[in-house]
Amino acid sequence: MGPQMMKELRERNEQVRWDLVMQLARNPVGVPVAITDPGASLGQILAAARQVQNRLPDGAPPVPPAGT
Repeated sequence: MGPQMMKELRERNEQVRWDLVMQLARNPVGVPVAITDPGASLGQILAAARQVQNRLPDGAPPVPPAGT
């Protein structure tokens, strides 16, 4: 990490959670995780994530079956 970034973190009174950085580097999950939030964990982020609703909006025309 460069000196400018380290200075900015000090000014914000934040620290990089290197244990979390190493965990995510070893097991990438494709989910953005705050590495300076002392309370953040992948489990918490996934639990709070918005659930996908695979449905058409109200009033949308029906989708024809595949292959037709």
